[in-house]
Amino acid sequence: MFKLSEANPDGTRDAATERELVPSPTRYEYGDRFDYTILQSAGRGIRQRTKRKTGEMKWVWENRKPSFDSVYWDLFDQQAHRRKARGLSPYVYLWEDHSGSFGTFNIASKKIEPDWIKVLITYVGRIDPSAGGPPIHTSELRFLIQNADEVV
Repeated sequence: MFKLSEANPDGTRDAATERELVPSPTRYEYGDRFDYTILQSAGRGIRQRTKRKTGEMKWVWENRKPSFDSVYWDLFDQQAHRRKARGLSPYVYLWEDHSGSFGTFNIASKKIEPDWIKVLITYVGRIDPSAGGPPIHTSELRFLIQNADEVV
């Protein structure tokens, strides 16, 4: 499952805007390994959380029909520069439970618990079908992870 939630003016997550992205991306590209920071170290449990990763990451939707347009335009409006132009926080929050990259690893339970990650959406684009072909598109969402305590 892949989700998006908007940010409040102070940059915190607005849970009321949480929504699942349907359809889900067909693939994701995160590049090099993530850096981790220890959140808690007590007794047996060590929790780690994804820290800032340099470089753009992306979610890609391949072979989507025009019915995907409502999701595409929602993502398009969440780009940092478009949100700033409307007087909103440039941030949004993303959540996914496919890769195990966005979350907290709990050594005691040996599970990754998905977390919301604060990001700036830098690009949303679509490759339109070639002339004469079926109306099928490939769309992508590019984003940068932000540290929760960092001011941009």
